[in-house]
Amino acid sequence: MRRITMRDFRWLSVPKSYEKNHREVLVHVDPCLTVIQGPLLLAVSDESFSFDATMSVPESNTFCGLCVYHLDTTYTAVGLSQDTLQIQSSIGGFVNNSIIPYTIGSHEARWRLKRHGSHMEISLIPEDGNKPIPLSSFTLPASEDSISFGFYFCNHTQQRHAMRLHTITYLKDSADTIA
Repeated sequence: MRRITMRDFRWLSVPKSYEKNHREVLVHVDPCLTVIQGPLLLAVSDESFSFDATMSVPESNTFCGLCVYHLDTTYTAVGLSQDTLQIQSSIGGFVNNSIIPYTIGSHEARWRLKRHGSHMEISLIPEDGNKPIPLSSFTLPASEDSISFGFYFCNHTQQRHAMRLHTITYLKDSADTIA
């Protein structure tokens, strides 16, 4: 498979207002949208890879982060707000949502998704560039051959919020395991 760039990402749930070019995406997320209701911007890969992206860290009760998606009923999403880490998984419609107090101290976060076969890991890359901090390690049903992955944006407030992503890097990974 060829190298994935910003142009390969397509909206599964299209926001009412956004700007997207080959370098970045600015999305205005409407109020009261959950992970699966909110905008999803996804690409597809059938190989082992490492994927990095920089995203804004929005205010409380609004989240953006990485998502691995199979169906509306089968996905994993990991995202941040200024004071909270959100990890949400759904297998066959059975949703597990974890909200964990977490302060990042920055208005941007660097994310990493690694995939090897059906195994995936979502991590945060510290500002000093040291070893990524794993936040979720998982498998999803029917992900052995290919996966949809990318970005999610949700907003649990009553106002519209702007969120941004930029600087993506996709590398085919020849390693046999996630490390």
